[in-house]
Amino acid sequence: MTKTEKRFKSLKIPENVFNPMRDNPKPGDWNVILSPRGVGKTTSMLLWGMCDHQERGTVIQYIRQYDDMLTPSKLVDLFDVILQYHYVEKITDGRWNNVRYFRRRWYYCNINDDGEETERAENPFMVCLAINKEHDLRSSYNAPEGDTIIVDEFMRTDKMYIRDEFVLLNNLLSTIIRKRTTARIYLLANLVDITCPYLVEMKIHDIVKKMNFGDFKQLVSGETVLNIVMLKPPTDNDGGNKFNKYFAPWTNSKMTGITGANGIWAIKMFPHAPREDFTIIDRAQIECNDGLICREIRKYKTGLYVMFYPLDTPLVGKVTYTRDDTKPFDTLRRYGWGYTDTDKIVLDLINMKRWYFSDNTTGERIETYIKTK
Repeated sequence: MTKTEKRFKSLKIPENVFNPMRDNPKPGDWNVILSPRGVGKTTSMLLWGMCDHQERGTVIQYIRQYDDMLTPSKLVDLFDVILQYHYVEKITDGRWNNVRYFRRRWYYCNINDDGEETERAENPFMVCLAINKEHDLRSSYNAPEGDTIIVDEFMRTDKMYIRDEFVLLNNLLSTIIRKRTTARIYLLANLVDITCPYLVEMKIHDIVKKMNFGDFKQLVSGETVLNIVMLKPPTDNDGGNKFNKYFAPWTNSKMTGITGANGIWAIKMFPHAPREDFTIIDRAQIECNDGLICREIRKYKTGLYVMFYPLDTPLVGKVTYTRDDTKPFDTLRRYGWGYTDTDKIVLDLINMKRWYFSDNTTGERIETYIKTK
């Protein structure tokens, strides 16, 4: 057992929260940690990084999507649990009793009985970075001790990801890691977006969507090791889930991210096509990050609707809609939702929500495509 592991174990964190030593005992180069809310992923990883800082001098690299997510008002509660249970004193052997946030860096400090800061550490134990600022950091930022990297809340319920966000993240990671081979990357998220582009870019989307609570997967590609941990829903200290009693009666699948009930993922419900006759007016295909979706204009007895369903085989000689602008567009390859009169009809139907989907995941995928710019 390493010194960091011994120090972390000495904290005796509760059994009902995420424990990196128990749930991810042999960390990979990349570690994707997924769960419903309330499992303590972020707090436990911060504690782990703080223990490693104490033993080896590593500096936690805490990453969020946008810089405005790192303002003092947004991060004011980040260390509340850690302070409440006096983990700072335990980790630092009584040298420090509190933390302070200043210019995107967290420092240990001492606070007296009047709440006044009396002393502050010279160097930070954690630095906060934003993916949307990666270009500005390329030439100016150095992190020779930045071996514990936490990418927090990388999934979004609103699906408002930065364009090429995973590529930008990797650029930022390259700036942090440089030529070292000792860094470990932890991506933390609640189960709120099965269509998250990170899963597609990492080529683990199909694996993750089949995982159940408590599952662990390790993937090896050359010298790179990637761990995927699907944590169980939160429980109380006695092993039960009293917390869930307040939400158990509700069947809305979008609440899955709170308790882990009604499935694994918090998935929005979308309307499915009725069992009645229709005529296909037009057919095309949409190029999503994780494959193709067929778009049909259908005429039902109640009027026109647009229908979406997955495609295993590309349509031949049909229009393809895409957000990929790395290749030229033409009459059969159109950007976004196209430009013709037929395309405008489709967009009008979408805006009126006169649409049907083969399944809810397809609905999530189309909603992601709509919000991608």
